[in-house]
Amino acid sequence: MCIRDSLCTNWWKMPVLRKNKMDASRSQILNALRNSRTGIPFSESQDLPKIPEPEWNLEEKVERLKNRMEAVHTEIHECTEKGFGKIFREVIKQKKITNLLYGKKTNWGNKLEAMRQRGPKTMPELIPYQQKIEDCKEILFTVDAGLTQTMGAIAETGSLILKPDEQEPRLLSLVPPIHLAVLDSKRIYSTFSEAIREEGWSRPMPTNVLLISGPSKTADIKQTLVYGIHGQKKLILFIIRLRRKMSKKTKNIDQKLYEYLLNNSLREPELLKKLREETALMPSGLMQISPEQGQFMGLLVRLIGIRRILEIGVFTGYSSLAMALALPENGTIVACDISEEYTGTARKYLKVANLDTRIQLKIGPAIDMLYELSQDDKLEPFDLVFIDADKGNYSNYYEAGLSLLRKGGLILVDNVLWSGKVADPDNQEEDTVAIREFNQKLHQDDRIDLSLLPIGDGLTFARKR
Repeated sequence: MCIRDSLCTNWWKMPVLRKNKMDASRSQILNALRNSRTGIPFSESQDLPKIPEPEWNLEEKVERLKNRMEAVHTEIHECTEKGFGKIFREVIKQKKITNLLYGKKTNWGNKLEAMRQRGPKTMPELIPYQQKIEDCKEILFTVDAGLTQTMGAIAETGSLILKPDEQEPRLLSLVPPIHLAVLDSKRIYSTFSEAIREEGWSRPMPTNVLLISGPSKTADIKQTLVYGIHGQKKLILFIIRLRRKMSKKTKNIDQKLYEYLLNNSLREPELLKKLREETALMPSGLMQISPEQGQFMGLLVRLIGIRRILEIGVFTGYSSLAMALALPENGTIVACDISEEYTGTARKYLKVANLDTRIQLKIGPAIDMLYELSQDDKLEPFDLVFIDADKGNYSNYYEAGLSLLRKGGLILVDNVLWSGKVADPDNQEEDTVAIREFNQKLHQDDRIDLSLLPIGDGLTFARKR
């Protein structure tokens, strides 16, 4: 038999032969490695040692982040959400920013538009990003600056976490010469692994996360550092410091157990999850209730057949939507909030859920709204009252809500543990004192049956006798 005939006859054996040869080569390499590691046990899979994570408090995380980002020429400004407008205008004036590219349907995009309406002469021209990338190349390369929200930050490395989407694409932070970024100080994590845990990226981890550590820079062979060659020339970070200390998850429970709780209890509809994730990106995102609290409130609505709800404090509507989804077809919610901006998000999601007709939103001071309700002789009593608004008025909201509640109805009050500060007698902050006195008042009130539950930031559960 000729060589050619032999090859043709045994062609089907060739993949097997190649595999056997590769396996033999692999074994040879592994054996060589094993023999070279005298006295050291070799295993193809070894458990890596657990690296201890730093236990930095919020102030330490803020300072570490600032030190590392300022070391690479990031300009940083700290302010409250209320004071953002003043500092923002000063930066715009100093940097001579005449036009600004931004995400129109974002929380900070809405803020920018509101600021320009109030004072157009002190604001740059706002250019919303609402086109396909192919159609906006000219804008991208001629605009003075771009503004984005941030998902969080990593103190250890001095990095911002961005999650680009259709509203704020990657190019918005990379192409304009000046990148303005807004960061909620409560979303500064010690390490990247902590960010992964807290953001729940294991279910699953997003594929489009962007980490930014200062403005774009490069160096030549002579180590001459140049900024802005491959991206923005200037990074300006606004760190929003929140006065209210709240939590998005149940207190005094470690992350491992909390994950177990969610994995074995939470049945969060996709729409609620989407609302929660959108709210989490907002500067005041931690004001929203935890998902396990929302599910508990929905269960109560179903459990006792609640039909009419009074909600004092709506924010972006997570609690409203959680309860509305549990209402019967003839159920209604009267909801009071002072913010047209935040309730705009609530309206959007309620409409998507086809529940907007069941909710009557009243915009304005809650005290005024409650007084109007109390003057309506034809008003049917409520079955449930939920209070989650300004803490100094909790007692007033409680009294008004109790008067509008039917006998046997429920009152739920959020944030009554106030991150544990209520248990510290040395803490005399205004809101802390107000909540502490409110808790004492309800404990002594014989008009109700009472239980204070450690859900979220503390939830008071009271039944009108």
